[in-house]
Amino acid sequence: LGTGVGQAYRINVPFDGATYSCTPFQLPPDRGYDVRVQRLATTHDERALLQVMAQTLVEIRESRLHIIQQSQIANVGETTYVFPEGGLDMALPEGWLAFQSQPVMTDQHVTEVPGEGIRLTGSLPPGSVTLAWAYDLPISGTEMTFSVANPLRTYIYRVISDAPPELHLDVEGMPRAIRFDDEGRSLLGTEVQRAPGTGPLEDVVITLRGIPGPGPLRWIASGIALLFILGGLGAMVRAGPAVSIDHARRRRELLDELAAVEAEFAAGEIGPSYRQSQRDALVRALAAALYDEERAKKSVAESA
Repeated sequence: LGTGVGQAYRINVPFDGATYSCTPFQLPPDRGYDVRVQRLATTHDERALLQVMAQTLVEIRESRLHIIQQSQIANVGETTYVFPEGGLDMALPEGWLAFQSQPVMTDQHVTEVPGEGIRLTGSLPPGSVTLAWAYDLPISGTEMTFSVANPLRTYIYRVISDAPPELHLDVEGMPRAIRFDDEGRSLLGTEVQRAPGTGPLEDVVITLRGIPGPGPLRWIASGIALLFILGGLGAMVRAGPAVSIDHARRRRELLDELAAVEAEFAAGEIGPSYRQSQRDALVRALAAALYDEERAKKSVAESA
């Protein structure tokens, strides 16, 4: 086998629906490795699984809620639990989009099921693992209620949300949310602790009231971008059809990025220093694009 840092190896042992693996390793040029992989008996008995802690974090962005879910799942038995054939499905709230999942190097996989939700597949040996995934929900007004499926037996379930001044968070079956700060970030949170022997929560119903609308800077930024675009279209009309469409497309892209930076700043997603650095870079790029466009126009005029 090849040695050095150009490749790595991992030993996988499939057995009875589970996959047992070693930690990835590289081969030095002067020696090899003996790899020991321990294989256990398997089970499909869901009583072996306990969700020690589940957390749903709600971030409020310009036009969407960004939902981050984390699940710490433990196998409390002595054999490897194998998820059902076809996986364990969990529904996501209606209207979800932009699904993301955090890859892991173990035999647990979170995949998207288009139009339905997510699917957990693979196996879990005795011990625990933390899985994470995220998605967006379009903001439909100042009040939203959505449901998060939870088919696993759960010890602690926690819900945390960004906390603008007028926001209220209610979670069905959980205590009243309290406000707290985390490194200068204002948050609302609540949690419930259950006996490990009780069944799953099934659905966690979350209601947000007082969701702030888009800030005024979003519309100011969009208006500035629109003026630039209209001015650019006028210049294109005056210059005639010989002006390259690539220049116009590049200019529109930069103006869209500039508007997006202003919108993120208005929503509190980025700070003033980062905003200024991004603006400076985009303005320089825009100036270069406009210079290139003017040179192209001049070249067309001279050749005519």
